[in-house]
Amino acid sequence: MNRQVTFALLDELREKGIRATGTIRENRMGKCTLMSAKELEKFPRGYNDYRFESNNEIFMENDGKTINV
Repeated sequence: MNRQVTFALLDELREKGIRATGTIRENRMGKCTLMSAKELEKFPRGYNDYRFESNNEIFMENDGKTINV
């Protein structure tokens, strides 16, 4: 089963000492700003964009379809 997470959930889990990973929908990124999926699709497959926000690493990759982790 694939569960979607939010940036706020990952932040809260980190504060409790729980390490987590998950797929985040583009509209649930909150305060973390990455390039849009449309912008990322202009780059070759395997290209990525990432940010460090509140001690969380947010990673977006073009793998045919855009993936936010």
